[in-house]
Amino acid sequence: MSGFVDECRREWKRLHVPAQAADEMAAELAADLAEAEAEGVSEAEVLGTGASDPRAFAASLAREHGLIKPRKLNRPRTRGALIALVGAAIALAIASLIVALLAFNGRSSSSTTTAVSPTVVFVPDLLYIRRDLAVRKAQDSGLDVRIVLRPRQGHPRGTVVDQRPTAGAKVAPGSTLSLGIAR
Repeated sequence: MSGFVDECRREWKRLHVPAQAADEMAAELAADLAEAEAEGVSEAEVLGTGASDPRAFAASLAREHGLIKPRKLNRPRTRGALIALVGAAIALAIASLIVALLAFNGRSSSSTTTAVSPTVVFVPDLLYIRRDLAVRKAQDSGLDVRIVLRPRQGHPRGTVVDQRPTAGAKVAPGSTLSLGIAR
């Protein structure tokens, strides 16, 4: 148990989380783990998928407490990479235009098109993110959302602590995704 908390402390130090805030989070996490251990609950049950990755868990907890900035997408760091990316986008656009022109070349102007809806949706990984963001991502994926409040057990309040079906599962569009939210 203390090994997990120690790993979290090292990650908070690496992320430049203020010492006082890191101490408070560590104390709360240690208390939650001790309480769970006294009740016969395993560390994995308390931490969920975070039990196998203390660095990711610590970073998620620090983000939820507003102590570090949210992760940003990696952007090309060199001018050459940016030029290559723009060139690839232009080439893709030209290729798409050529394919579209060839596809519509033999059709009459009276033909109609119909939208094709997906027959399967992949469930996104929503663990340890804020409730509002998780709901938005699930709905953007074409899923209905059901919220179930769960005990915090070391997780930041208002974050997703479990989801059913699990990430990566194939489901029909409009299926219900159950999100367990730490209260």
